[in-house]
Amino acid sequence: MSSRKFFKTVITVTVLSEDGPPEWNNLHDLHYLVEQGPCVGKFGLGNTTKVTAKRMVGELLDAGSGPDFFQLDEDGNDIDHGSDSHADG
Repeated sequence: MSSRKFFKTVITVTVLSEDGPPEWNNLHDLHYLVEQGPCVGKFGLGNTTKVTAKRMVGELLDAGSGPDFFQLDEDGNDIDHGSDSHADG
């Protein structure tokens, strides 16, 4: 397993709107709605927890990414980029 440190931070956002909930697809859209658009919002830090490399793999998959984002394999081990697995022959 990796000896590196990994963290999960949960951020809360409260959005107040009129006539219906706001529609947004990403954090940039949400930020615009609150800062310049028709909504009022409050951003707050929920909590930060240290997670194992193995748990980080699951968190990355849940977030729509993959373990290779942090150069981990599916078991949470460091990927060895020093090997010749990427050699052209």
